Amino acid sequence: MNSKLYVLDTSVLVHDPEATRSFRDTSVAIPIFVVMELDDLKVSNRHDVASSARVASRRIAGIASQGDVNDPKGISDDKTNSVFYIVGQDEHFESFQNTTLSRKMDLLILGSALKLQERFRDKTVILVTKDVNLRILAAVKGMPAEDYRKDRVDPNDLPQGVHDVVLDNPDAMQPLYGSDPPATVPEVNLDGVFPNEFLRISVDGGGAQLFRWNGEHLRPVSRSRGMKFDPKNDGQRMAMDLLLDPNIHLVVLLGPAGSGKTILSLQAGLHQLERHYDKIILSKPVVSMGRDLGYLPGSESDKLHPWMLSFYDNLDQLLTTDTKDNKRKGIKEKTWEHLIQSNQVEIQPMHSIRGRSIPRAFMLFDEIQNATPHEVKTVVSRAATGTKVVLCGDPSQIDDPFLDAFSNGLVHAAKMTRKSVLAGSVYLTDGVRSPLAELAATSL
Repeated sequence: MNSKLYVLDTSVLVHDPEATRSFRDTSVAIPIFVVMELDDLKVSNRHDVASSARVASRRIAGIASQGDVNDPKGISDDKTNSVFYIVGQDEHFESFQNTTLSRKMDLLILGSALKLQERFRDKTVILVTKDVNLRILAAVKGMPAEDYRKDRVDPNDLPQGVHDVVLDNPDAMQPLYGSDPPATVPEVNLDGVFPNEFLRISVDGGGAQLFRWNGEHLRPVSRSRGMKFDPKNDGQRMAMDLLLDPNIHLVVLLGPAGSGKTILSLQAGLHQLERHYDKIILSKPVVSMGRDLGYLPGSESDKLHPWMLSFYDNLDQLLTTDTKDNKRKGIKEKTWEHLIQSNQVEIQPMHSIRGRSIPRAFMLFDEIQNATPHEVKTVVSRAATGTKVVLCGDPSQIDDPFLDAFSNGLVHAAKMTRKSVLAGSVYLTDGVRSPLAELAATSL
């Protein structure tokens, strides 16, 4: 067992309710104020937060049941081989306890950590929190503090989806064409290339060709798909190749706003509707950018309508409605609205997806950079036989206060599924929405 004692903040347990199982062969302390905060959060209006709080509370209760919470030696957890302490109030922190600031609970948790620092002088006491401001407060008080790192992705490990290869021999690429399966090419080094990643192979002085490695063979990637919006660059070509392959059940598309993630995914879903999938399910995290509008009136569909407008905008482009012709025929709805009315396209609130088992569906989750790894695990695990899950998002546009570009569910899914033949990830780098959108994404 190492010489560190980790003090867990509430934000960590809400982010990952299984966090207590991530600390192995060490010492872990949970302030009683964290338990109190979880008790308040278990009835939160945010269903994801409430669910995480309940799970975390059950995990803490499971640890407490293995011993005496008042034992100064702590409780040995047989699952992690760690010693857990559930610590009470810090009597030396009265000046902060009496404050009327809204951060009072954070200060109480910090006070508990400082008390532990005095109690365990033979250990390095570290406060673990997703709250950057609490880490600053801890630093001011001389308390080491760090982010929760279990599901944090190293920037160097974030899959780009493509490898560039330059060949000296112009004839080396010939075996890749005209045979099924394509012949092997000894000149192409596949070390470090995972299944469903792409190679951009070029001959010295010539143009590049795209191929996908499926774990056994390299296959050329088509330039045109014969749909309304053909891929405009290599990134979109790679994305469409993954989206249209029914043998790939999880596709992760990362990239800046305007790079075509959503419209390509929706187009691919519509193209395969009825042939490979019985319905398309659309969803996204309900996280506000800036100030919220408060509670919206109406039914669940009415409340979700503002959040789903991005999908409707893309459907307007993919299934153009002849408004003049419809008006002449007395038709008031848009072309794509019959898909929703016939349940071929379904709007699914993320908070209510738990417990579902969904077969033969094309499930598209947008803005998923605002979901935690735990939430992404929940939605992906809803997929039953024949279902494809597509996760889209921009890691640089995070609206959740406790997530960042390398700790969100989108990048976590891309990294953790990288070696599977069932999954593929692409990082789209080029904006195609408009020159102004590209300027905003790169300069503002």
